[in-house]
Amino acid sequence: MRWPEVITAIKAQQGEEVDFSELDWTTKCEILRSNPVTVMRMFEKRVDALMTHLLLSPAQPIGEVEDYFYRVEFQARGSPHIHLLAWVKGAPEFENQSDQEVCDFIDRYITCQLPDPTTDPELHKIVTEVQLHSRKHSKSCKKGNVLCRYGFPKLPVTKTTITRPRPQRPEEDENEDQNRPDGKKARQEAVRKAMNDARMKLKPLWDLLNDPQASFDNLSDLLTKCDLSMDDYNNYVEALSTSSVILLKRDPKEAWVNGYNPDLLRAWNANMDIQFVLDSYSCIMYMLSYISKPEHEMNDFLKNVIKGVRETNINEEDEMKNIMQAYSKHRQVSAQESVARTCSLPMKKCSRNVVFIPTDDDALKMSLPLSALHNKDPDSEDVWMSGMIDKYRARPRTLEFEMMCLADFVSNYRVVYGRQTKGKNVHQLLNSMGFIQKRTVGKAAIIRYARFSEEKQPEKHYGRLVKLYVPHRFNEQLKPQRYPTYQEFYKGAFVELPAYPGILMPVCAIVKSHQEKYEKHSKEVDQAFEQLQREGPSENAWTAFAPEIDVDRLECIAEQEDVDPGEEDVQDDVPEYQILREDGDGVVPQIEAPQMTAEFVRKMFRSLNETQAAIFYTVRQWCQKRV
Repeated sequence: MRWPEVITAIKAQQGEEVDFSELDWTTKCEILRSNPVTVMRMFEKRVDALMTHLLLSPAQPIGEVEDYFYRVEFQARGSPHIHLLAWVKGAPEFENQSDQEVCDFIDRYITCQLPDPTTDPELHKIVTEVQLHSRKHSKSCKKGNVLCRYGFPKLPVTKTTITRPRPQRPEEDENEDQNRPDGKKARQEAVRKAMNDARMKLKPLWDLLNDPQASFDNLSDLLTKCDLSMDDYNNYVEALSTSSVILLKRDPKEAWVNGYNPDLLRAWNANMDIQFVLDSYSCIMYMLSYISKPEHEMNDFLKNVIKGVRETNINEEDEMKNIMQAYSKHRQVSAQESVARTCSLPMKKCSRNVVFIPTDDDALKMSLPLSALHNKDPDSEDVWMSGMIDKYRARPRTLEFEMMCLADFVSNYRVVYGRQTKGKNVHQLLNSMGFIQKRTVGKAAIIRYARFSEEKQPEKHYGRLVKLYVPHRFNEQLKPQRYPTYQEFYKGAFVELPAYPGILMPVCAIVKSHQEKYEKHSKEVDQAFEQLQREGPSENAWTAFAPEIDVDRLECIAEQEDVDPGEEDVQDDVPEYQILREDGDGVVPQIEAPQMTAEFVRKMFRSLNETQAAIFYTVRQWCQKRV
């Protein structure tokens, strides 16, 4: 709605010219709906330009971005937006560096100040139109007795600060029975009482901030009208903290302004939420539970549908019909999302490649294609496609590769084929396993692997550690006769590395030296993920990261029409579902002769990458079992 070039491009395709400034809201909506393909493609180009020509440029509006990940998401109204996580070089780490260093970094790139309408009218117009939280509050703002779950109006402070929950009193630390349930309850009651007292004392201040007719020059003027001293005010603000929270420097007149970066907001010209990450749990919950939430909901729903139809013992034809009906009735897709998926526009991008490493002893393997199996001896056991673990164990026998662990190998090298095998830095693997090349474009890949609990699954946990971080060529080297389990090998074994002949090094030390490189925040991530699984998504985490986006999300949910349970089993009038057989015996999808030659299809199969081939053969195997 705010980007004239999109409206102009659509009308130009239709052979018309328009003056964007003269169009009303309804007309703009009609123009955008008339060509969702152009709208979505221009959004993609705009995001690419924002990343390439601003965020990753020498301008560095939020600092030097070392890594990033973003995902495109669509709300029920249809318009796309992106969720971006950026790693900035030199950014201070909360709790490891002083609060002042963190606050200085935040002030450098994030603000909530209202620009001067005289000196910077352009930015002032954008901020007042897209960064102000509504004084009227939406229905989604209210939760229980809280007027605004997003904390608006925000409390003004004279400088950016980080508030924490109040620490225990010294006498509580010395109390031997402080962990008793009654002791914890007493402390919780004390904290709750302090918060209620703080809310009561600050109520006159909030009333003034909510009053559009009230006026005050600065925070001191506001506190004077509320009969509060600065020290008392700061104490009450700290008493409201239930977790570590960033309070941006703001005057009372900026209590309704959402934080933004001036350079990014000026270029993007649409609402933005920007936060410095303090809490690992909130960040992980935000990325995992909300960015991919619709896909998880549909996945769970289809699993329940499949389970239900199988319990009724219906035939395969009706089973597929029920699945198609369930998908079409429960997956709401906007026109722009349909365009993005149909045109294969990227829904997510990352600064690094991501490679999964299976570390389980019983990891699944893909079989060779049938054409290859037909040419093999029936008694041959060489029927599996080689994976990265097989290629790692067939690495060259040079000192560099002998000292290389599996994690380093997968992260720094990629498999190459065809003409690429003649390029620079290419190494031939042993046993005709192919060729690898050091990653030179971009950065080392991110490795992923299954995580196992040390308490619940110790063997798999230690098996993952030694397989990833101990150089080896055979699995038997990681579980010799003297150490029948991975756990015993990790804790008690010593090995000799080629670079240090005659020196025995403890396995645990070797693992930890490599683990520090790939699992810098593993404990925090594990704890946050366990908390997410145990307690479920915390809405406060979302509201802290993206308040205005969450307002739109909840309003979209409220506008959705409820599904009538009576229509669950009613089949939609979809022609593809209702094609009759020529003999009139039943309703089945029409079968047409393939229009492609077998040779052409085989070429397409051979062009599949590893991921595409895995998906294809999984679907093929399922179809063969069902039909």
